[in-house]
Amino acid sequence: SPSFSLDACSVRWLLLVGLFACFLSLVSGLTLVCSQLQIAWGSGSTSSQWCRLEGRQITVMDISTVGGQVVLTTCGQHKLNACYRKNFRIHLSGTGHYRLDTSETLRLRARVINDEKMELLDDAGNALSGCLEASMGTLTLSLARTLLHTGRLIPTIFLAPILIAAGLGGFIACALYS
Repeated sequence: SPSFSLDACSVRWLLLVGLFACFLSLVSGLTLVCSQLQIAWGSGSTSSQWCRLEGRQITVMDISTVGGQVVLTTCGQHKLNACYRKNFRIHLSGTGHYRLDTSETLRLRARVINDEKMELLDDAGNALSGCLEASMGTLTLSLARTLLHTGRLIPTIFLAPILIAAGLGGFIACALYS
């Protein structure tokens, strides 16, 4: 006959803690990736619509020449680092200056100075010459560069897959354990 006594119930605490840790790991990994992405919509020359994933946009507060360096200041912390490289390619738009808005022929690079400033460089990594000023614009990195150049100790491109794999592997282990 069935027992309705609470003494017969046992909670598998280890399994519950394991499931919670797996869920937390999976959500953390997905949040890391999704917080760096944005969906860009546009239309082509033949009235066709397109959609693509890009790295997140960072609002430019100021671009000015300081001590021979062209310095870009962002609105708040840009959270970028020069992971394994001294500088990296960027895309600037909406600055209103023909030498700052990047295109197929004009490419720029940046070197991180601090949490809110970067030095702008030409495509070869050399300092830009001349007096360049702007007080608006948007900085965007490609999807791969955004994931590579974000993250404090470990770049997001390495940390996120580890967290996601740990979460999924943990769910499988918990399923086999139960």
